[in-house]
Amino acid sequence: MMLRKSIILYLLIIPIFLSGTEYVNIGIIEHYNIQRFSFLVEKGSYQVFADNNKITEIPSGEMLYLICKGNTIEVKSARVNFGNFAKVYLIGRETENVFRVTPIEPDKDPRTYDDNLKVTLKKNAMRLVNNINIENYIAGVVQAEVGPTPAPEFFKLQSILCRTYA
Repeated sequence: MMLRKSIILYLLIIPIFLSGTEYVNIGIIEHYNIQRFSFLVEKGSYQVFADNNKITEIPSGEMLYLICKGNTIEVKSARVNFGNFAKVYLIGRETENVFRVTPIEPDKDPRTYDDNLKVTLKKNAMRLVNNINIENYIAGVVQAEVGPTPAPEFFKLQSILCRTYA
């Protein structure tokens, strides 16, 4: 009974400390030398910044292609080539932003992520970093780790553990 009260109190206090939006950077698709990928907006809309300048906005359902060209990243849509840059940030504009990354070279399965994407260069490839709200990150980690049918109390406990180590 005492443990239950402690957990409930902890769950009530945590949102107070996390009321300021905190983001974490998580490397994605790191095991491959990504040369080319598509970025599809599934929900929300995105502003695209390249070398610290805004180059475009993309709404839900639109796609961009990012291609490693030597020591630059080429950014283009189906109609416009925006140019070559050293770094590209795709920043969500809505309260909920979801995007899909589909590696084209090498050819890999698409993956869906929340929030923002940072693309920089590493040795002859691109580095993709998901800049994600810590609450979205924790929700994804808990869902991935607990399996399909855990008890509701397990979700609470796992959430506390994730916040502790995030």
